[in-house]
Amino acid sequence: MNLSRPLIATAVATFGFPQRSLRGRRPRVLLLTSGLGTGHSRAAAAIERALQDAAGADAIRTETVDFWSLLDAGVARALQQTYLRLVTERPGLYQHLYQLDQHSWRDILERGEPLPALLHDLDGLIEPLPDTPPADGGRHWLDRLLYRELAGFLTQPRRAGSPLSQLRQQAIVHRGWRLLAKRLQRCIEQFGPDAVVATQVNMAALAASLKARGRLDAPLTGVLTDYGVHDFWVQDSVDRYCVADESMRQRLRGRVPGGVDVTGIPLMPEFATPPEPAAARRRLGLDAARPVLLVLGGGLGLGIDSVVAAIARATASGDGPTILVLAGRNER
Repeated sequence: MNLSRPLIATAVATFGFPQRSLRGRRPRVLLLTSGLGTGHSRAAAAIERALQDAAGADAIRTETVDFWSLLDAGVARALQQTYLRLVTERPGLYQHLYQLDQHSWRDILERGEPLPALLHDLDGLIEPLPDTPPADGGRHWLDRLLYRELAGFLTQPRRAGSPLSQLRQQAIVHRGWRLLAKRLQRCIEQFGPDAVVATQVNMAALAASLKARGRLDAPLTGVLTDYGVHDFWVQDSVDRYCVADESMRQRLRGRVPGGVDVTGIPLMPEFATPPEPAAARRRLGLDAARPVLLVLGGGLGLGIDSVVAAIARATASGDGPTILVLAGRNER
């Protein structure tokens, strides 16, 4: 089943395509995503393909904005590396940060509340900025200044403890969030979308904040690409949510004014017609009878090293299954 199809049916109902008159021009859909891994970006690509299939490639215009493109390239790389080190080296701390009190991330990013003391445990994980000059000629020079200042607070708890320092940290985070919103607003103004679809929570929250302040008047749809509902997804200005299963709809019911539809997670249309197992084995050169074990690490190939090593030890006799590993971008 191509799970993009029910989502597109929802999109047609929400956006009014193709029934709504758009003054004689092709409707425009802006897709907001994040390309650190590939889950969010592939979902956005699947929605784009499904919209083009439904309306015709020449009958609709789409554009994709990646969260990381809103940042200085050096700051984006440093943040990504910090995140990857956190996930791989301190998974327990990552879980604690992800599961902060239900409203903490909203309070921190949108309202400038104090940073939790738990963030100081990032000391030793924060990636320094490269010494190379900015690739964009310094267009986002303020990003580097804010990053260095915030990294200094997080790696020096004593410096960060005073009330004045806490106010400074709040100002840095709040200023950074507002900068991202302003840059997204510029993308929106340049493209002039008739509808906006976000497949990543931070982009959905940024777009919702613009909509709440009258900076975006197009319908905004949030597409959740996993089986959990992070509180930051709950935004009054999101017009409609597309979720993976009924339990997620129940979790959102009564918490958001917009509609919630169970559409599944968007997949590329090729998944609608997978090959027969025997044909797939022949194509991959696999033994027709031997069991096959598939190891998935996502687009970043996280966590697969230890899994593969354990499986290799368990099957050292040679009688075990064939192991297929999707390593993503994990070259090592």
